[in-house]
Amino acid sequence: MVAKQLKPSRYRTTCRTCGSAIRPGDMITGGKGRSVCATCSHGSLAEPAAPAPAPRPIGPVRGLDLESSGVHSLYLESLSEAVDYVTAGVPAAAENIPFIASRYSENAARSRTAFFERHLPSTLASDIANPKKSILDAVDSMRRSLTESVVLTSPARNRRRGVDTGDEINVDRFLSRQPECWDRIERAPKPKRVVSIAINGITPGNFESRHLCPRGAAVIALADYLTEQGYSVGITLFACSRGLCLPAHSDISIVNIAVKHPDHPMDINSIVAPVCDAGINRLVALKALALAARSTLDDGLGTCQSLPAELKQRFVFCIDCDVSSEASARSWLQDCINKTQPVAA
Repeated sequence: MVAKQLKPSRYRTTCRTCGSAIRPGDMITGGKGRSVCATCSHGSLAEPAAPAPAPRPIGPVRGLDLESSGVHSLYLESLSEAVDYVTAGVPAAAENIPFIASRYSENAARSRTAFFERHLPSTLASDIANPKKSILDAVDSMRRSLTESVVLTSPARNRRRGVDTGDEINVDRFLSRQPECWDRIERAPKPKRVVSIAINGITPGNFESRHLCPRGAAVIALADYLTEQGYSVGITLFACSRGLCLPAHSDISIVNIAVKHPDHPMDINSIVAPVCDAGINRLVALKALALAARSTLDDGLGTCQSLPAELKQRFVFCIDCDVSSEASARSWLQDCINKTQPVAA
């Protein structure tokens, strides 16, 4: 390390480090207004200056982890956590910083309007909260077709008597001046069963929302139907790719995003965008997959991959990347409805 060169001071000043007085002729480094005495500059003149601390490593704490099944996975517990993860935009591998900047930055999204369907990273949260009307219409159409083809059974209800609030007054109790004079019709209590649904939202680069939307609309229609039947429904969004990183082209990488937990209410508007809009799906799930890679990314981010059979077995219903048309989505939905009776048993 090259030591700082000492020189005699021409001015009467003070050391900017320790505040000691410096007289003309004292050995210093720097110049007027930024003078540092010899002791602060070098400590002992025989000792070299202390080296600068090593820079902190770049990269998020979380990335793809290898599981016992041989699959590299990242788990994100909620949609808001996924949005925060991709908004931070820091790759797990430092060598992927130029690639992420060239593909997923604000300027890159503006130049790739067809790929991201005019969505931008800066407006991601707003676009998720306010989905496109065309996507909401597609979901409503799928729900209507389900209502027309399936006979919806109403849950059993019981009349509860002698409560302080209700639907109608019991005349006998009212005349006898009993405060609990109301009758109320309530849904019969029954233990809820948790039904888990998986959707693989990965799509090729030339696919649009019209290819992904039927897949997501079928999932939402099924979840809404099961919720009406009294079940607790959880929805997990996946992005599954083979050959994400170089040179291991046979490895499978998966991002898991819990877009709806079973104990949360069924709010269609809050989950429809990432499972139906291809542009938002790429800004959330696909970007999270790229950020989580722990080695150099493949230029095409690998190829679309179906979910492993072991992973599918963890869910009651699963819709994969081979469903890309409205006809195939309706067929999958009808098959799921036909299986709901065994599920309820």
